[in-house]
Amino acid sequence: MRLIHSLLSFARRRSVQMVLGCYTAGSKLLQQPAVRRERRPRFESDKVVAPPHGEVYAIVVKYAGHGESANLHVLLDALRRAKVNTVLVCNGEVPAEELGALSQRVHRVMVRRNVGRDFGAYRAATLSLLSQGVKPERMLYFNDSLLYIEGTELDRLVAEFIFSEFDVVGLGENQYQHHIGSFALSVSGAAFVHPEFRRFWQDYTPYDLRKHTIHAGELGLTAMLKRLACSIDVIYDATRLARKLRDMPLHEVVDATRWLPYGFRRHVLMTVLGQSFSARELILNADVPSGGVAASDAAMADPGPAGTPTLGALRSLREADGRVALLSRDAPAHAAPKTSEAHAMAQSAQRLSRQLLIDHILEHVTNGSQLHFGFGLFYRLLGCPVVKRDLFSRGLYREHDCADILDNVPAPTRQRLLRDLINRGRLDMQLGFWRGLLFRNGML
Repeated sequence: MRLIHSLLSFARRRSVQMVLGCYTAGSKLLQQPAVRRERRPRFESDKVVAPPHGEVYAIVVKYAGHGESANLHVLLDALRRAKVNTVLVCNGEVPAEELGALSQRVHRVMVRRNVGRDFGAYRAATLSLLSQGVKPERMLYFNDSLLYIEGTELDRLVAEFIFSEFDVVGLGENQYQHHIGSFALSVSGAAFVHPEFRRFWQDYTPYDLRKHTIHAGELGLTAMLKRLACSIDVIYDATRLARKLRDMPLHEVVDATRWLPYGFRRHVLMTVLGQSFSARELILNADVPSGGVAASDAAMADPGPAGTPTLGALRSLREADGRVALLSRDAPAHAAPKTSEAHAMAQSAQRLSRQLLIDHILEHVTNGSQLHFGFGLFYRLLGCPVVKRDLFSRGLYREHDCADILDNVPAPTRQRLLRDLINRGRLDMQLGFWRGLLFRNGML
């Protein structure tokens, strides 16, 4: 039976691969005419609306299908405050009134057909600027797959992109065949005018396929920049998050797990905290000198029955004054005296419990696109001023999750952000068989 099951699973996987391969080949074939016309970038219009100031430029892509541009105004205003010459590339036809409002905030507006998604727009604008001899001190790339949160953190992000000593600065990264996220990126002037950089964009084929954009686009761009020996930095990465978590008391680390996706929160409650309790109990039950832990301390340290703690147990631990309790603060000054060995063991238990939990958090955050899986932590702990538009549609977070995470944002801004996320819907709940197959395999 096991052999039959393995053979059936293998046949099913091969069948799916063949179907997806046919879909990819068929899509590329249908897109060939538009892609060939785009060999030399084509624009419906290209207009300089304000003189340049300084030598820092930004290419910002707007997709007409995302509707009104109120959120994009936040980014454009931040770039304007920083004296950045913004080249706005509209993928698709934007209503005249809306285009007029956008034009007031930028240096130049390019309008093109939506060939090749955001990477197609990056390619068209980059090759156009290079052919015109633009030699920036720094070139920034943004697209509107992000929702931008107005404030000092966004201004700081723009400043880091402009003044970084690194050749390449990304907003976030993905450990899947490691690459830098293309939704917000900064490259030095030397990298921008390098012949290999130009060659990459000339050779890139702007197919409108998500996997092609990831593999040939994002992965290809990062690989090329690494071949050039560019120094690379990421502003919101796992190492910065780890340092922040390690500086926090254990009860705050536990509380921060509510800003992670639902699936991980459930895993923390059912598994990780239980392991932390077991680790702490192991240390606290070690042999200690006579007259060791006081009776009251021993009662407080008792984690109860082995296994997953109940909600009631967790609540009791939170309410206890907790000299060594998992969800409690560090030992207060009035705690009953302990022997030095017992005190050292209690501290070891705290450190071990905290490190175990941090390890699990970081393992989850680095599982893929870090600004997807770790959005809540990067925003609440490090101030990351962006939200990926597809958090709901990818099924990572739910409405109440983001309402909780963004509860420190002014009400009007929070409502606008939440409505944008909600209006995209939950793709994993509304797809039929065919689109569901494509979605589950990363094609949508």
